[in-house]
Amino acid sequence: MKSQLDARPVYLQKEDTIIGHFLICYLAVLLTRLLQFKVLKNRYCSEDIFEFVRDFRVAQISDRKYINLAKSTAFIKEFSALTGLPLTSYFLNEGEIKKMLSHRF
Repeated sequence: MKSQLDARPVYLQKEDTIIGHFLICYLAVLLTRLLQFKVLKNRYCSEDIFEFVRDFRVAQISDRKYINLAKSTAFIKEFSALTGLPLTSYFLNEGEIKKMLSHRF
């Protein structure tokens, strides 16, 4: 998982910032693992999860309209089905964006 996190090299000098950096990395690993095992039932590896997070993009085209720019994958389809999030919709409205941002597992 270290290679997917891109946590190194670290060019920090103060002890507090180094500890903060590694705390954030640890939390990223923890949240990824929880998502992997609890939500996705270990059907996908951490690399698939990181790829989804890195590649998911939405572009705003007007005040309340958005376009989903993410490439449709098996992972996105299953994750959308498991969570009920509109990850496979091409056009999104403000309500759907808010639903994604406030979703609780």
